[in-house]
Amino acid sequence: MNKRENGLPRITVNREAEYPYVIEKRGPLFLIKQHENTVVIPAEDLPSIIEKFTALLEHRKGKEAAPQRHHDQPYEPQSTRQQKDKKQRSGEID
Repeated sequence: MNKRENGLPRITVNREAEYPYVIEKRGPLFLIKQHENTVVIPAEDLPSIIEKFTALLEHRKGKEAAPQRHHDQPYEPQSTRQQKDKKQRSGEID
């Protein structure tokens, strides 16, 4: 693994804690800080931003869970020919 000049490994984000973001309220503004980056959000816009992020996360969770549910279901033949072949293989029809 290549090293930077400061000796830290080359990774996308050096996370120092479990929650790397610091949120501060300063009057009518919220400051969200991570390392050297700072985002300023007006306090009146924060509820709508939280709703949007919540909807995105729920959509992502639903997307991740949908294929898994599909694989949990056993295969059932749809056409009559597939059903007949399945019965022949299982020994129901000689």
